Amino acid sequence: MSTGKYISITTINYPTEGVKTIAKTKTDWTILAVADRKTPPDWDCQNVRLLSIEEQKAFDSNFAKECPLDHYAGKNIGYLNNARIMELLSDIRLSDDPNQIGSNMRICYERLVEAQIISQEELHLVDLWLKDIEEFNKNVEMVPAGNLI
Repeated sequence: MSTGKYISITTINYPTEGVKTIAKTKTDWTILAVADRKTPPDWDCQNVRLLSIEEQKAFDSNFAKECPLDHYAGKNIGYLNNARIMELLSDIRLSDDPNQIGSNMRICYERLVEAQIISQEELHLVDLWLKDIEEFNKNVEMVPAGNLI
């Protein structure tokens, strides 16, 4: 039975000692390993559910359908597999507008704190991270993703 606590990883290797340790110690957590093309076909780890490429593509999520294979962002598909998180964040849209990215992320994390999925301390870390991104963006000329080609 899930407590609402989720860990999502991507992997191209067999379970590492780190993954095995987490799986043994976080038995009240749902742990998902999001597969990609390099993930061994016989990947298996007790207390970890492997989300196959086929399951990811069948998932009712625009992000899951558009997320490139073999990319670390695939771990977010694991989080979207949590119905509670999906419901909390369903009205938030991604954007490549640097002015909107930070505020959307902040809203996402605030909702996760309110739902007690992440801690207030984690929200503080997110604030520090967003501040770093804001400072970085001041010194970089941003090009909308659609204009890269």
